[in-house]
Formats: sequence, structure tokens, C-alpha cells
Amino acid sequence: PLMFKNTRLWMLIVYLLDPAMRRRGEAQLGAWLEDGALSHAVAETFSLADTAGAHRAVEAGEKLGSVVVEI
Repeated sequence: PLMFKNTRLWMLIVYLLDPAMRRRGEAQLGAWLEDGALSHAVAETFSLADTAGAHRAVEAGEKLGSVVVEI
């Protein structure tokens, strides 16, 4: 579906970055989030007491976004 929206994804393995490059990347991502240039979809939020519900939501595979457990 992304190819129909003229979208390109670039991925990398952050664990292979040297520490200085990783810090620069983290700073840039933080700045983009603060500026509203990036957004992160949260599908559902669960309490710690309902962690089993969070697992069920992930296992169902029908979510669009992340499942969050509040601590």
C-alpha cells in the first residue's frame, strides 16, 4: 500500500551504529517528535493489572499501532 502513496521507508539496525552516530540519531528523532514532524500511533492502552488484555490485543494481530501498558 505504501508504494501507492509515494512513500519510501529507510530502515537500519540501530544496534550496529557507533555510539556517537546513535546519539545524533536519537537527538534528531527527539527533535522531530517535539516539532510534530513524526507521530506514533497507539492502538490501545492497558493498565498494568490488565497486561493479559494487552497480550491478547497483540496476539490478535488486528491492531494498527502500538499496544501500551501503563505502569
